[in-house]
Amino acid sequence: MPADEGERDAARGALGQRAFAALAAGDPLALLAPETLLDVVLSEDAARRMRLLRARPRELPRDRLQAFAETRYLGVCAQGSEAALRGGALGLRHPTWTLQRLLVVGEREGGRRLAAWVEADFVFAEEGFTMLDLRRVEAPRWEHSDLEIATCDLRVGLEESE
Repeated sequence: MPADEGERDAARGALGQRAFAALAAGDPLALLAPETLLDVVLSEDAARRMRLLRARPRELPRDRLQAFAETRYLGVCAQGSEAALRGGALGLRHPTWTLQRLLVVGEREGGRRLAAWVEADFVFAEEGFTMLDLRRVEAPRWEHSDLEIATCDLRVGLEESE
């Protein structure tokens, strides 16, 4: 992660906005890092395993995700955030920051909020956060209960009291 707090906030915010745009388009797989980045971020064996994981079929609630298109981006709540060492479960080439879950939130005019969890392997690379693999995308829910009860490791664009 960048040493500057402003740069860190910008990287988190950019990930949230990209995740929101991908969900609104009904295409969360658009968040996947390019194949070439896998070789930069992961060891050779880990990159090979990740390619196999990425090739598996996934059930995605694409038609329901497009409800995000009726909203504007509000923010994200991240969970499973940690400083990851070289190697580890992901097989990282260098120490970096990782995230496991993002609650992506949109808001309609009038304040009604829509949210869905994106469960994936997100890592911080030179350009910012990127998604190595997508495990699951929850069907979005209006006034999602986790907007009130989720504990966020990182929060961008959401009020602290939520």
